[in-house]
Amino acid sequence: MSNPLIIDKPHLQNYLQRYGWGIVTFIAWMIYVYLWMPLLTLFAWWLGYKLFHIHFIELNGAAGLFDKLALYATIILVLSATLIIWACVEQLRFKNVQRRKVGTAVSLKDVAGHHALNEHQLTRVRQKKTIQVVFNERGSIDKILEF
Repeated sequence: MSNPLIIDKPHLQNYLQRYGWGIVTFIAWMIYVYLWMPLLTLFAWWLGYKLFHIHFIELNGAAGLFDKLALYATIILVLSATLIIWACVEQLRFKNVQRRKVGTAVSLKDVAGHHALNEHQLTRVRQKKTIQVVFNERGSIDKILEF
């Protein structure tokens, strides 16, 4: 049953129209779902309260939690103490130790020699904002295009 007043020919639309309206539809659905969030949140809180009541009050799950609470606290203290002791040992171990080395300065002549360029070419290339470097299959510079 087709309505002659509705034109449904999606193949006549270009990609921008087709995907644009798809994105608009997706955004509209997200807004619609977002409007239901307060009710979904209220339901989740109610469900959480019911599950808490069943497991902790009716099934006496709180007793098991209180039995394990000392064990959990002990584990947390042992892990915390281990990390604090490790941090203190590392601080004493590397106190006043400079592990970063200052790199040696490389001269313009060395860089130019490494790339098989003369110093004048390298200086000119370094002053440009945009260049294109073409490499050959051996990995050395074939040509430099300056813009």
